[in-house]
Parts: sequence; C-alpha cells; structure tokens
Amino acid sequence: MLNNKISKDDVYELFTQAKNQEEKRRSYHSVKEIVLIALVANICGIDSWEGIELFARERIDWFRIHFPYCSGAP
Repeated sequence: MLNNKISKDDVYELFTQAKNQEEKRRSYHSVKEIVLIALVANICGIDSWEGIELFARERIDWFRIHFPYCSGAP
C-alpha cells in the first residue's frame, strides 16, 4: 500500500526551492507566506482570489504565528 502522506520534510523542501526563486525577484511577501494562505484557504473551502484575500485579512494574526507577514496580508 502506498503512503500518500506529505511529511514536514517534503513541505520544507518545497519552501526551500521556492525561496531560491523568490530571491531572484523583489516582492513584498515571500512565496512561503502566499502559499500558506492559499493552501489553508483552499482546505477551508475558499475558491476565489477575492475570498482568499478576505480570509487572509480576517485571520492575519493566526498566520503570523507561522510567518511574519510584515507587509500585512497579501
């Protein structure tokens, strides 16, 4: 039987690869910050970019537990 679970190491590897791409351009939000919001919002059933933005703004304090979001919600 296949194990389809994603480990912490898999997620860390994904973010490490994303960081390399992020360093090539200037942005106000890291790829990690954006991916976390999009992933959590999608899991919670949000299915539009406007919904994801509202979701992030309403829960920015919770997201800041994980990443700084110095520029606020993306």
